[in-house]
Amino acid sequence: MVCENPLGAFLAPEPEPRAMPRLVKTTSTKTRRPLKGGTIG
Repeated sequence: MVCENPLGAFLAPEPEPRAMPRLVKTTSTKTRRPLKGGTIG
């Protein structure tokens, strides 16, 4: 997944939240913030 599309995974964080809708519903803001700021920066 990351080896095939390294840029696609960072730009389109959909496969992660879609695969685990439980984490997104529990901490949508906490899961999306660290993913965007932790992966890129």
